[in-house]
Amino acid sequence: MPTSVAISHMTTYVTTQLCNTASNFILQQNGSVSVCVRMSSAGVNYTDARDACQEFGGNLYTIKTQEKLNILKTIAGTFRFNFWVGLDDMETEGVFKWVDDGTTLTYNWTRTVFNVHQPSNGYPNGNEDCVEYNQLYKPLNDVNCIIILKYLCEKKVLIP
Repeated sequence: MPTSVAISHMTTYVTTQLCNTASNFILQQNGSVSVCVRMSSAGVNYTDARDACQEFGGNLYTIKTQEKLNILKTIAGTFRFNFWVGLDDMETEGVFKWVDDGTTLTYNWTRTVFNVHQPSNGYPNGNEDCVEYNQLYKPLNDVNCIIILKYLCEKKVLIP
């Protein structure tokens, strides 16, 4: 089973009733949004990252609201490295879908979460189908799915 790094130095409201702290998930909140998250300690390709998060009963982190984008930026500012999030266009080029429910990224939200020149599909031979949080492009960038990166998992908050 993959290992993780606790995000303990950020403002959190952690209880075992809300997040499974035994598997290093911690609670992050922004506005009315609460999510349990864990950062991997090792890097893997996108498919392995997606599968690892599912093994924990969750998914790669999705950014469908401004509150979740704010949480992502806080986490990224703490770690300062690139990592996988749960968005890809592996099925159809240019149609980005969230891993948790298969919904499509809307044009307006694309302009919010991607840098002005992204997604570019610019890898040699146009093979950028997976999405990372990227320190340079802030926040998201499409890259080749075989790149080795750490990853951010999320799970729903447990109701006590």
